[in-house]
Amino acid sequence: MQEKQLVTMITSQRAFLEIAEDALAESERLGSEQARPKPGGEEGLILILDPHQQSFKQACIALIFACCYLEALLYCVGTRKFPNNWNDKKVYEKKLKRLGVADSALLDEAERLRGVRKEVVHEKAVATPGESMGEIYVAQVEAKRAVVFVKTIRDKLDLLFM
Repeated sequence: MQEKQLVTMITSQRAFLEIAEDALAESERLGSEQARPKPGGEEGLILILDPHQQSFKQACIALIFACCYLEALLYCVGTRKFPNNWNDKKVYEKKLKRLGVADSALLDEAERLRGVRKEVVHEKAVATPGESMGEIYVAQVEAKRAVVFVKTIRDKLDLLFM
């Protein structure tokens, strides 16, 4: 009988999540600086244009690195659970199902995140005449949603495999 060998993985997984969290915090900080109260105690805010789109840029970094983290996490857990039979080419939601995640809300969010990431990475500047623009995403909102989601998945997989 052969003994199982413990394999050590070298991964940037933790760094990916830290980059996402740091960029999200910076995006939120910059975004809060772009909103000023209306003068004279009037209700509402005045939004100040940032011509360099710094908050947007940081939100994009957060979103992309949250997805990098999710990919690394799923790969590490998947190859640990299925060392000889892990298909890394599948989409997030199929990988999660294979790992035992059955919560439909989480699977739907994984599918949504995949679509948002695709839209951000492969942006089409304008729709052609007669073509619908589709859903419009706010990068800062999507970045927050992505970081929260990947941390939820991390915690869920920790529970399943501890």
